[in-house]
Amino acid sequence: MATSKPLDLVRMTATELQVLLEDGKLASVELIKETLAQINRHNTKGLALKALISTAPEHILINRAAALDDERTKGQVRGPFHGLPVLVKDVINTHPNLGMPTTLGSYSLLTAKVSKNATIVDKMIEQGMIIVGKTNLNNQELSSWNPVALGTEVDGSLVQPAARAALYAMKPSVGATELGGVFAVSEEFDSLGSMAKSTLDLARMTELVLNPGARSRPPKDGYLSYFRRDFASLRVGFVDPEQWRWPDNVQPQKNNTREQMKQSYLAIMKLVENNGGEAVFPVTIPPVSEYLINGQPCTILAIRHVFKTNLEKYFSAFSSAEIRTAEGLIQYNKEHASIELPPDFPEQERLVDTIENLINAEQYQHAVTVCRQLSRGNGIDKALSESNIDLVAFPMDSPCPRVAAAAGYPIATMPIGTLDYNGRPFGLAIIAKAGREDVMFSFMSAFEANSEPRAVPPTLVD
Repeated sequence: MATSKPLDLVRMTATELQVLLEDGKLASVELIKETLAQINRHNTKGLALKALISTAPEHILINRAAALDDERTKGQVRGPFHGLPVLVKDVINTHPNLGMPTTLGSYSLLTAKVSKNATIVDKMIEQGMIIVGKTNLNNQELSSWNPVALGTEVDGSLVQPAARAALYAMKPSVGATELGGVFAVSEEFDSLGSMAKSTLDLARMTELVLNPGARSRPPKDGYLSYFRRDFASLRVGFVDPEQWRWPDNVQPQKNNTREQMKQSYLAIMKLVENNGGEAVFPVTIPPVSEYLINGQPCTILAIRHVFKTNLEKYFSAFSSAEIRTAEGLIQYNKEHASIELPPDFPEQERLVDTIENLINAEQYQHAVTVCRQLSRGNGIDKALSESNIDLVAFPMDSPCPRVAAAAGYPIATMPIGTLDYNGRPFGLAIIAKAGREDVMFSFMSAFEANSEPRAVPPTLVD
């Protein structure tokens, strides 16, 4: 079975690929082979994205795909992702029979074994998804080869790389997602989330990652109930992009990049107003510089209290592992500095801080309180109430993920353009109150319906 033309894995969504599978124009076996070929072209060769730490052996993937193709021919389709490949961040446990280790990005765990899949992995398998590989913790790039991916986020590790790959992504409300078998640095701040090439695919993936309590809140047909073609009845607050951007020492400006991102961001207000919604500008959110306690972000300080305990609890679930303690990991890194502490990432101070500068329960609670007060009471909640708005929009190229992290609120990103300077994508972020992913999907679906198709990075187009 073959498609009439080569698969455009850079652009095609999961839904579009599923249509080809349903129409008999594509088989999952063929799709897996194409996906592996694209990974081979660009992971360590070609663009050398180094996005994947490991991939499952081809024979395991092909056997799984063939079995799902056989189910399809018998009329047994498990769900909208039946027979489709997926990537998962390498903090999500996969049983050895899937052919990939779970390493948290550390060579020290390369030979470690987990006793069972993470809860979300079992759910994906039940839905007929094929787990192709494990992504790097700092570079969850998927545009070049995969329709959807699964990751985690405390402060931007999901939405920021998604924005730079012209993807849609969402970190749901803290406490709403399946964290069983997932390394979470803190249950007060961490969530499971996903990346996709369309709002529809993202909505379906987001429903999949919800825990039973959170999944019971949306209607039976899930977030699709909230999809719309316009912004009617939505009031959206926009922050001042001059206040919400990365400083020059963090993100040096080239040519007109800052002005281009600013104008693209401001144009979204016109898009909202021209399609039935209301834009409120500017709304004020306290800058993240106010989130500091003794010079450290309140989120980082709070995590310091629980990180060692959570890490060692996670290690204890391995059926076999060389490393079982935070101290053991620090020592391993010192002894294997050439691979664990390379020139690009030579430090492990935050890890060392979890042992040498441990904070007590009272300091931890103070840090959490400061985070919540500034990001909620003085921030998002105040803006929503005073301006009578449904959500707040930010330039994605800014510290806005820290606001969502401190609040425990959901954050999402969507692509709005590529830089003239080098073709790098940039995006729009939105934050809503906890549990209001519904209004976020209303906004995202309206945005997608009234925007130009997502512009993929030109370097990914063969």
